Amino acid sequence: MDKAFCNEECLSDCNCQVALFRGQECKKLMSLMRYAKTARKGFATMIIKLQNGSSEENTTMVGKGGNGEVSTGVLMSSLSVSSFGLVALAKATNGFTDQVGKGAFGTVFKGVLISKSSRKVVAIKRLEKVIADGEREFGNEMKVIGQAHSRNLVKLLGYCHEGTNRLLVYEYMTNGSLAGFLFGFGTKPTWEERIGIVLNITKGILYLHEECETQIIHCDIKPENILMDEQNCTKIADFGLAKLLMPDQTRTYTGFRGTRGMLQKECRNGCSQRQSDSCQLDLSVFLDGELDKLVEDEDAEKIEVVKMMKLGLWCIQEELYVRPSMKKVCLMLEGTIEIPLRPNPTSSVSWLSVFVFLAERN
Repeated sequence: MDKAFCNEECLSDCNCQVALFRGQECKKLMSLMRYAKTARKGFATMIIKLQNGSSEENTTMVGKGGNGEVSTGVLMSSLSVSSFGLVALAKATNGFTDQVGKGAFGTVFKGVLISKSSRKVVAIKRLEKVIADGEREFGNEMKVIGQAHSRNLVKLLGYCHEGTNRLLVYEYMTNGSLAGFLFGFGTKPTWEERIGIVLNITKGILYLHEECETQIIHCDIKPENILMDEQNCTKIADFGLAKLLMPDQTRTYTGFRGTRGMLQKECRNGCSQRQSDSCQLDLSVFLDGELDKLVEDEDAEKIEVVKMMKLGLWCIQEELYVRPSMKKVCLMLEGTIEIPLRPNPTSSVSWLSVFVFLAERN
């Protein structure tokens, strides 16, 4: 473990405001004052979150404590988002000409933000239908992504709110969406790569559900909303449909939103729960419905294929209480806990139960 890893660990934890790095130990704290009351001798690196989105650079301060020891503080400036003017974003996108994507609520353009010391490629999402849905989506995006920091989420860099104009500025993901990676004409991902993709998505959803201070339900997990960086690491994007849950609350009521055909019955009825993301996770990876083609022309272990089919079967159960939490899904994918026997074959997805049963016998 090094200082950079400790920095990232604190940044990705909503409850971490201060981290102390000493030797090989990274201690995360909720309050700077808690450290101030601690009288420990010796050198330590103190990493402090600052709400300052004006710079992408980290600032280092060095001072001398009362006991004569030198303490170093690394001030992380990437905690909050920046505010951009409409003219600046129009210039960055060359008049909004380089369109790279379009969704139900807005269009995404590629742009370049240039300063005296840097040149940063970004993705700028211009929201439409502002008076109706776009206005609500903008509020959701700002509240959710502004406080969510995880290596498995697309980072929000800033926003524009001028008159009726609503724009969001994201880090640019060079390799496009998971949809293109899975269903495009290029090289298909191997079975091992697919497992890694599912695990990264699961960790992102787990962060939203349980690790962020404000619990979040995404409600529109699909290949188009999973983006790939230059290392083909998958990150969750588009929080416009996110449901914010207060502590001890499992349901939140809302209007019908999301990708038609992918929302479960509980969503269509106006009620969404964390387990809805479990079902959409499964649909995102096995969307083509022909599971045998996942390992076409590969020497994959049949037992691994059946294991993933079993896990997928659990995730798409109609009864909410039957579906596993994202934490359990993550543990099953990592092999920490066993995947239980398949659900009752008389359920609403009995056709898939029969498919798994036949695969186990062959």
